[in-house]
Amino acid sequence: MADPHRLNVARAAAFEYRLALRRPFTTGHGTLGVRQGFLLSVTDCDGIVGWGEAAPLAQFGGDLAATRRTLATFVRRASETGAIADLDTDTLATHPSTAPAACAIETAILDITSRRAGVSIAALMGSSAREVAVNAVIGHATLDESVDAARNAALAGYTAVKVKVGTAVSLAEDVRLVAAIRDTIGPQIELRLDANGAFDEATARVFIDTVARLRIAYIEQPTPPGDAAALARLTRDGVIPIAADESAATQESAHRVARERLADVIILKPMIHGGIASTCRIAEVARANTMVAIVTTTIDAGIGTAMALHCAALIDPGRAHGLGTAALLVDDLTDGAPRILVGRMAVPGSGLGVIPHRWSDVAGCSVVPLGESIG
Repeated sequence: MADPHRLNVARAAAFEYRLALRRPFTTGHGTLGVRQGFLLSVTDCDGIVGWGEAAPLAQFGGDLAATRRTLATFVRRASETGAIADLDTDTLATHPSTAPAACAIETAILDITSRRAGVSIAALMGSSAREVAVNAVIGHATLDESVDAARNAALAGYTAVKVKVGTAVSLAEDVRLVAAIRDTIGPQIELRLDANGAFDEATARVFIDTVARLRIAYIEQPTPPGDAAALARLTRDGVIPIAADESAATQESAHRVARERLADVIILKPMIHGGIASTCRIAEVARANTMVAIVTTTIDAGIGTAMALHCAALIDPGRAHGLGTAALLVDDLTDGAPRILVGRMAVPGSGLGVIPHRWSDVAGCSVVPLGESIG
């Protein structure tokens, strides 16, 4: 990316947001009803504004207070010095508690730099992709609700559907769910599963053996993230491809998964890996070891989603990525956020491609300048 120390800053500001989900979203981690995070704006000396988003998640080591402190420090120093100085964002990106803040800072700088060049962030960094495929996501719901969601995804043109498993009352119920969705979407649509570490190794092996006949593209994190050996054993079994998600939740752990090929697929979240550049470096190691790299959001608002879209365009635009979660929120806080059409998102033509809208009248949404109480 461009050298941040060469950017002349006129203003910097941050805002804290709290967004309700349209309905509670349940995974193996529990139920999420509210998403909290921050928006960062940086204005250069020519009046070009760049935006970034920091949206920490506790289950991936995120820390709301640490993110708030880091962004406040950045805003103060940038405003005092008129430059991006004395803040080692590369180091910040390596720590789970500060990686989202590093991601926001990098995104804002890239937004300004690419706007100056009149190209998208993805193009600035070397991608010629004009669109990226997206997978649909089906969270924990009743069997009928899940089947309806799968049918709607197929009708909407999605080429891949991801289903959350591991939250049912029994393994048999999870198997029925997967079978019903495969019947609904037909044989051509890719079916991905995500257990979020809900199974122990023995249960995961039984589940995998049972659903293998249903043409599963891969299962994400079938076992808890602390047991890398179990993940590697399931990968070596070769029954269905295994994806590492929570086991790759930091830069350090992601590089280990990629370097040692502990899974067939690695799930990369630029929000928790410190931004686009660091995520792309992990993907390069993964590809060198014949692993597939999939980019996903962390239920971010529109700026974080757009950032992940540019990252996916750089890593593998032909494969479906997990970029559709902003629709789970009551509002994505932006104008011009990439929309999913026929299962794909278009890559914006200039900069990040989105800007925040006026949010004061959005129900279920609270946004205040950093330092004020969000209530």
